[in-house]
Amino acid sequence: PFLHRLAPVIAQGYGDVYPEVRQRETLISDLIQREEERFNSTIESGMNRLDDLIETLKSKNEKVLPGAEVFRLYETFGFPREMTEEVAREQGFEMDEAGFQTAAAAHSKISGSSVGEYQSRTFGNSETEFIGYNKTQCAATIIIAQRVDPFPFPFSESIKSLWSGGDNLYQINLDCSPFYAESGGQVGDTGEIIGSNFKARVLDTQKQGKTWVHIVEVTEGEIKEGAKIRAIVDVPRRQAIQRAHSSTHLLHAALRRHLGKHVEQRGSLVEGDRLRFDFVHFAPITDEEIAQIEDTVNDEVLRALPVEITLKSLEEAKASGAMALFGEKYGDVVRTVKMGDFSLELCGGTHLKNTAEAGFLRIVNEGGVGANLRRIEALTGASALRHDRATETTLKIAAGVLGAQPENLITSAEKLKARVRDLEKQLQAAQEKLASSSGDELLQNATNVKEIPFVSGRAPQDLNANALRELADHLADKLNGVVVLAGECEGKVLWAVKATKSAVEKGAHSGNLVRELAKLTGGGGGGRADFAQAGGKDISQIEAALSQAATILESQLK
Repeated sequence: PFLHRLAPVIAQGYGDVYPEVRQRETLISDLIQREEERFNSTIESGMNRLDDLIETLKSKNEKVLPGAEVFRLYETFGFPREMTEEVAREQGFEMDEAGFQTAAAAHSKISGSSVGEYQSRTFGNSETEFIGYNKTQCAATIIIAQRVDPFPFPFSESIKSLWSGGDNLYQINLDCSPFYAESGGQVGDTGEIIGSNFKARVLDTQKQGKTWVHIVEVTEGEIKEGAKIRAIVDVPRRQAIQRAHSSTHLLHAALRRHLGKHVEQRGSLVEGDRLRFDFVHFAPITDEEIAQIEDTVNDEVLRALPVEITLKSLEEAKASGAMALFGEKYGDVVRTVKMGDFSLELCGGTHLKNTAEAGFLRIVNEGGVGANLRRIEALTGASALRHDRATETTLKIAAGVLGAQPENLITSAEKLKARVRDLEKQLQAAQEKLASSSGDELLQNATNVKEIPFVSGRAPQDLNANALRELADHLADKLNGVVVLAGECEGKVLWAVKATKSAVEKGAHSGNLVRELAKLTGGGGGGRADFAQAGGKDISQIEAALSQAATILESQLK
């Protein structure tokens, strides 16, 4: 736990070659320290699990560590395989290498080919001319048209949701296209393709190299290669996507302003009036910070900033301060998107002409998705408005249920909560009083099992688990032996077994006893030797189970 102290050394040694390293010395140190702490936690939890696994195998006289368990330690808990092997050898265990490889292969197959994932087909080396930055429809020619077998459905769930269920699915390539192909987090365009004797719905647009692949469903006629068509983008959807995309740039700049310059994008998804943004940050964002970020974005929307898009060389764009995204590959000529003096990024997506077109942004969720990685989900335009209306409707309904005005909802809820607390205390007191009086009746039926005082019976109906425990403690104190109680609450069986110290010393075990009783009523449970609770499902078997309690206890006693 000292590697973070190397950050100044790294900055000193490489700062001249990589000035970013020197600029981010504090950030590097913080990141390394957090990773050290996370790794130490991983090692501790992994060792605990490995120790439990080895103890279990020892109890079964087994000497081979199952490969599937080793892989699970690595994949689920992040525990290094090498450490598992080393610990196993020290404990005299061998590792099941074949089982490990089988588990790894199975995991790779599942994670690498998720259901509904789009699998692109080869469309040659043809290059599609994209004219969608300035046009939303154009005349074009179909270069390639491949029919797709929809069973099993080879595309994503989002495409499947648009598909009518017929068998006229095609992948087509056009010589030019106004449809934006999914890239940089922005989803592909949808729309319509119309020929002289056919019509087709464009369900999605994907990119294969420099070729645009349009996923279409023919609704009329027959599609053919070489046909002249009219390609028409779904403009309202495109505009909704652009609202979310331009808002994503504003959000990125607002995050850097309020959280710090260490914030960098690590992924995004831009859909119609909906966005998801992953970024580097080290802690959950507070409600106050979320409000500040949201307000800043909406302030820039209200300022009606012009969205200026220009083509520059990569060096020129970086020199102007344009932010390049982590992991993206850029050519010699890049596209910069500038929103006033607030945001400047390299981006190949489609955007609004003015930030005011975004309407407004509402952050609806924030959370962690990995080590030092946070995710924000937000709505724009019509989706943000629908979200706020739905929230307002919910508040009105909740206020109506409480008989209050919406503006007084919190006060009314707090009063109701306090009232419920008082009633729960009154109920608990009443149950304890009832339990105490019924306990005296139960003690009249006490017997001895191998000289251990013993009593069993049904507790008053609707006693909760806490009240049942209180009653068991009360009876055990008076009896100085073993108490078995069966309760019925909310249609379920509750069991409580209490054994005093003297009874435990002679072999009584509450956990084992309650487990057997619970089984007889269709449930399970267990616990310590002196006290245990359990549950059951079959109320009709309570009496039969109680009749076995003394016999089970007798088998435990020395």
